[in-house]
Amino acid sequence: MHALRPEKDRPKPACFVDGPRVENHASFTQGLPELIVAPAPCRDARMFSDDVKGFLGFAVKSVWALELLLFLRTHAEGPACSVETLTRELRATELIVREALAAFRTAGLIAEDESGAVKYAPASHYLDRLVGDLAAAYVTRPLAVSREIYAADAAKIKNFADAFRFRKD
Repeated sequence: MHALRPEKDRPKPACFVDGPRVENHASFTQGLPELIVAPAPCRDARMFSDDVKGFLGFAVKSVWALELLLFLRTHAEGPACSVETLTRELRATELIVREALAAFRTAGLIAEDESGAVKYAPASHYLDRLVGDLAAAYVTRPLAVSREIYAADAAKIKNFADAFRFRKD
């Protein structure tokens, strides 16, 4: 048996491992999106607005897709990027890049030129704000964002599996 360790030596709960907690520090939170400054001991479940969750479920199907979207957003002022360039820069497969680009095209996040090169060009300021909020959250809480991306898939799988359950009537 060992005595309780002092608080400073105890491991931190999982909800604090994936990013810094920012709360009640006006100088740090000024200008940051509301979704990353709401104080709570473990915010993963409520960290995102319903708009961001819906956006993730519709337009961002994987962390690869998120990385691609953020790459395009970062390089929005530069020349349009070909699929080959994006595949090389992200070290992804061409299939992953093409599928993500198709989702972004449907969501109105990119523009494509006649050669097939793409550029970040959101159809509205609202979409640009959603991507900005998501980028800020990904910088501070990458594991929480990853969990949220894959939570939508888990819910779909559970709903599918539940369809085959026998119910007592």
